[in-house]
Amino acid sequence: MLNNKHLLCIIDGITDDARFDRLLERFERDGWQVHLLDGVNEHALLPHQVPYVLDNLFPEGTDGLRLAALSNIPDLLALIVRLFPNLFRYTILYGGEISAYQVELDPVYRCLLERELDGAEGIPGPVYIADGSPADGLPDWLAPFAGNLENPPSGDEEVPPAREGTVVYHFGGIYHRFEPKAGTVVRVINLDVDPVPDQPNCFNTLICGEQWIDAETLELLRSMDASKMWFFDHVREVTRHFEELAARLREERDCARAFLEMSLELAADGFRHYGRAYMLSFLLQVCQKARYHELLFDLLLQEGIWSWEERYFYLWQCTRVGFLRPEANSRGTELAARRLYRCVYRELRRRFEADYPPIPKQERNPELVVVITGQFLGMGHAPTKTALDRCYALVKHLGKQVVLLNSRELLTWVGLSPFHGMTRGNIAVELSNINALSYRDIQIPYYQPATEMPDPDTIREILNFIRQNRPDFVLSIGGMNLTADLCDMMVPVVTLSTVFSGLPVTESRFHIIGRALTEDEFKKLRELGFSRENVIESLFTFDFKPQERHYTREQLGLPEDRFLVAVVGGRLDQEVTDDFLHAVLESHSSAHLVFIGPLSRYEEMKARHDRLGRSSTALGFQDDVLAVLEVCDLYANPRRAGGGSSAAEALYKGLPVVTLNFGDVAVAAGPDFTVQSYEEMTAAIRRYVEDKHYYAVMSAKGRERAEQLMSTESEFVKIVQAVRSSPLFE
Repeated sequence: MLNNKHLLCIIDGITDDARFDRLLERFERDGWQVHLLDGVNEHALLPHQVPYVLDNLFPEGTDGLRLAALSNIPDLLALIVRLFPNLFRYTILYGGEISAYQVELDPVYRCLLERELDGAEGIPGPVYIADGSPADGLPDWLAPFAGNLENPPSGDEEVPPAREGTVVYHFGGIYHRFEPKAGTVVRVINLDVDPVPDQPNCFNTLICGEQWIDAETLELLRSMDASKMWFFDHVREVTRHFEELAARLREERDCARAFLEMSLELAADGFRHYGRAYMLSFLLQVCQKARYHELLFDLLLQEGIWSWEERYFYLWQCTRVGFLRPEANSRGTELAARRLYRCVYRELRRRFEADYPPIPKQERNPELVVVITGQFLGMGHAPTKTALDRCYALVKHLGKQVVLLNSRELLTWVGLSPFHGMTRGNIAVELSNINALSYRDIQIPYYQPATEMPDPDTIREILNFIRQNRPDFVLSIGGMNLTADLCDMMVPVVTLSTVFSGLPVTESRFHIIGRALTEDEFKKLRELGFSRENVIESLFTFDFKPQERHYTREQLGLPEDRFLVAVVGGRLDQEVTDDFLHAVLESHSSAHLVFIGPLSRYEEMKARHDRLGRSSTALGFQDDVLAVLEVCDLYANPRRAGGGSSAAEALYKGLPVVTLNFGDVAVAAGPDFTVQSYEEMTAAIRRYVEDKHYYAVMSAKGRERAEQLMSTESEFVKIVQAVRSSPLFE
């Protein structure tokens, strides 16, 4: 195991000092790795350059390291204590050969050496004096925290952060930030006589002595903030610039990357409209932090800035990012998304509600159900398959007449606005010209508007259809569907989320979840005005595309003598992470990954992981997934929201599943097949390879689970019965 305790000695003028050598030997005996940087004055080392020293020493970053700083320059050590309290857990003054700090310091540093600590800065950690010398050389504000060093600190004890949040110093009309590990709470310390004039932003802030943000970035943000049409006229230029900026962020080392990210967040703070939205969308996707997601939602929820169309466009773009990058979500973003959707829904509802009063239960047609989905493509598209399977169950097992309507609202470009990496939902335009679909042995009446949706005039036409035909209820597939939810003004709407591991985002009367509701989810619903009666717990079920082929491993180019671990998905470029690859590749020498689905990053991944080229095969898109799974041994799932359908197919073919306890796959597979970490995933795969009896037992359990997951008829009948017996079904 690599040593995680490091002593950084930043010294000047120590020569032939036996006491100093013995001190370093004591640290080394106690498990510290010593790094010696001599000649501070000669090389004019400034305090804000210390983080870059760490970047050079630790190219992989300092997370998980225990760092201590030792110096014989009291002023430099004091500034390190004050500016970087969370970076260095321990500081040591070597008083044997005290050296004066002869580097020309900026006035802000001189001020910090002389000025008393502010309460908002927190209490500094102890300063150990290594040889029993007095603390005379330290500034008056630091001397009370100094004490003799009897033994080197163990470095193993838990040390809480010295400071919560980020301290920003205001001096000479400029804000100064120094800490690379920035907290979300910002505390401004005013070192000037005059009051602080403005909040920190990219125009008035230096970060570790530098202005990180470049003029071109600011000019692009300024231009798009003034006019979103400018953005669309220059979208290629903007995209190219920010892709280069993303590459720079990825290439910077730990502290420098933190400073650059900090400056980009400050750039967002300099604008209030499209420029801020774009910058936050960039940070959200490149840095993948829930903080930027929350800030973007806060902006979108502000009144008087956005049209309902723009809010709806941004909501779908954010939802897509959160789906692809679950780490960018939080409880705050989940609530904010629901509130933002409610704002859009209520604005539209006000246009229609006077014309579409409720239709009493006794006046509705109990034989008719309208199914509305936000996107309808083909049989390889899981939500499309879900919609068709529910239509089939309604017709064949419940004797209903069904009309299927595609509202085309998923990832709409109505309200198109500046957003980094914006994506439009796929549309099968040719389906706008048909009025019925054939599925298995039934015909389903079908309607798809030719207009870009959501369009108020087209929505009115659909609402008129509901008013005239008076269906028993509307089944909404997917959630966040304005057209479907507006039907709830007249008849009950039942929303079935295609990401069934969570609750759908909807304003409809009934929310279907594919598992038991948690107390936290109920609390969130209650905050939004819903009750338990609005939620129906169920088991999400699947009907597979029939298997048409049977392959051998040789036909697919797969090794005969390896343990084949299948990874299936339509978004593998985003979902297959280094942590996941490490978990599988380290499990067993026999493990061989089989990627089923598009993976454009495959060559780049092989270049980064030596073993991947020898231990994986990328098959690309496969239209008969069951046939490919048939020759595999195990299904492994990276951390992602979706994937439930392919996991159910794997269980059906007798492949055990290994998944983190998160998302649709965990819900579909059930607790027998979940692990709590990638470390546990590695151990689980190893056991499947080595323990044949255990494999056989879990394979049988998987087949049993698949039988439950394929019981669409009985499970969906239960849902409909629960809906129709509810007091809300009026």
